[in-house]
Amino acid sequence: MVSKPKISWQKLTLVSAAAGVIYNSWPLGYVLNPVVARKGLASELAGRGQPYAWLFTYGDVVCGLLMLALCWQLWSYLKPPDKRLAGVTLGGMVVFCAGTIIAALYQVHCIAALQQCPSFTRHFLTFIHGITSVVASLGLFVGLASLLRREPANRLLMALVVIYAGLGSWTLVILLQQGQGVLILNAFITLTGLCLASYPWLFYRALEPLFSQKSPGL
Repeated sequence: MVSKPKISWQKLTLVSAAAGVIYNSWPLGYVLNPVVARKGLASELAGRGQPYAWLFTYGDVVCGLLMLALCWQLWSYLKPPDKRLAGVTLGGMVVFCAGTIIAALYQVHCIAALQQCPSFTRHFLTFIHGITSVVASLGLFVGLASLLRREPANRLLMALVVIYAGLGSWTLVILLQQGQGVLILNAFITLTGLCLASYPWLFYRALEPLFSQKSPGL
């Protein structure tokens, strides 16, 4: 039987870093759509009728596809007995990717930065956008928490999980109360991008015995 080649952690990190950067497209809003960027939520940059909405929409789609490809690469490399150990963290990341892609395609229809909007529960498409965004965040949290369970001494991972949970909860409260919270949400998006970019390294550190390489080469 031909053995599998050693996994290239450098290439996977380049993919995840690209995904993290693409996910953080919100700073472009201050140039392409400054009115909404200053007053509205990042998702409103991709709202119906907004300038360059396609850029913010398909940026999230590309991010999700890149991370799905990364998860598939990791999954295909693992031996069947090891897949159970990595299943929760990879499954959580897949949920994040699917939720992110669906949320991006179900665009926000009412731009709160420009007009008075009803509760998001009163518009089906906006409701789907909101629910899938929350599910995506929960998926990433579960994936990171499962890595922390395998490597509880990893202080960086511990900090990411705790801060992610705190900012995520704060963001959810703001959204449910229909508050603006632009800075908090953008901070949460930035942290999410950091988690995506560092995912291969965190994955390797937590599941190092499953891989034949002596070091991740990062």
